[in-house]
Amino acid sequence: RAKTAAIQRLRELAITPEQTVQAILFELNAYLNGDHQQRPKDSGKRVQALLEEAEASDGYVLWKAAILQYKAKHLLACNDFDGAGKLFREALDAGLERNCGPLRGEVARDCLAVAVANQRLVPENHEKYYREMLAGGMVESSEIPSIEDTVRWAGDYFWNTLYKPYPGIEQLEPLAREKVQESIQLLMTGDQTALLAWIQRNRSKLNAPLPSVTGDSLLMHWIKGHSNFLRRLPQLLHMTPNELQGEWSRFEIMLKHWHQAIGMLALKAPKQLNIADFKKQTPLMLMAEVGDTEMVVLMLEAGADPDMQDVQGMTALHSAIKSGVNSCVDALLDHPCELDKTTFDGQSPLHTSAWTANLYATKRLLQLAPELAWKRTLRAMTPLEQIEIL
Repeated sequence: RAKTAAIQRLRELAITPEQTVQAILFELNAYLNGDHQQRPKDSGKRVQALLEEAEASDGYVLWKAAILQYKAKHLLACNDFDGAGKLFREALDAGLERNCGPLRGEVARDCLAVAVANQRLVPENHEKYYREMLAGGMVESSEIPSIEDTVRWAGDYFWNTLYKPYPGIEQLEPLAREKVQESIQLLMTGDQTALLAWIQRNRSKLNAPLPSVTGDSLLMHWIKGHSNFLRRLPQLLHMTPNELQGEWSRFEIMLKHWHQAIGMLALKAPKQLNIADFKKQTPLMLMAEVGDTEMVVLMLEAGADPDMQDVQGMTALHSAIKSGVNSCVDALLDHPCELDKTTFDGQSPLHTSAWTANLYATKRLLQLAPELAWKRTLRAMTPLEQIEIL
């Protein structure tokens, strides 16, 4: 009630059309940026009326960027994602005309969020929004985050904050969640027969990335989920009351089934093995990173390319060396794979084995490719020179 009274008083005090539109903006902010659970049932009609009043005012030109941003949020609340995206882009252009400063950063954030809500990162299309966010002060961090980390945040921001459908409007779910929901349910039950039947029915649909910001295939989605669960397991175990400790055997069985299902999916839909995510990581790289020799061997035999490189230029061999698991290194070297692939700063696999103090990998690489001992990074450092300064 206080907010309503304050907005009404602002309207009464407004002398110019520009001030009237400013009061309308405060009212739109209450409807579109507040708690959507508290919205009145007719909020959509109220917002539409306010937008029409603002657009008809002579003060619209001054506040065009802000009005377009709210108009886009209005369409978003009506589940018109495409229309909202178009208006957010128009708002960004309008902000440039008026040099709106921080508002452009907000609008760029919203542009990026809508663009990646159900789509993977496309740097050539989305980098302009990322740069506008940085320029507009929308990224608060001691270090500038990468575009990959920023779009991951933007995707979460869209579904958790920006997207607020009006009362009576269906609450949509991420498309990627819909596509994986049935398989995840089967995964959790441990019914390998039913899961295999599902994979066979949907095999043709599995050979493309999921419609998500990270661009994961279903196989990558399973692998990352499994790794995240394993990473959190010690903390969960520590928090579990003593009387429930016996239930952990169920988790161990579930994790075993999960691991088996990853192998099954890799064998039955092998095209996914070379579908990289938005950081150009492959399933083989992730398995090598954790030193899972069994899965590395299975994926190599199923057709995984060991020479693909991620955004930093790392290959599965670099990852296996960092894992410190000798059998995992052997699996890649015996497959074989290219030994002279370097990261973008010129780190060869031998550089990696040297600075990680992996003596086993160092010896094997020197036996197979002794010329790597003289390969230099972009800082003109050989593997030996690199560790001498550590």
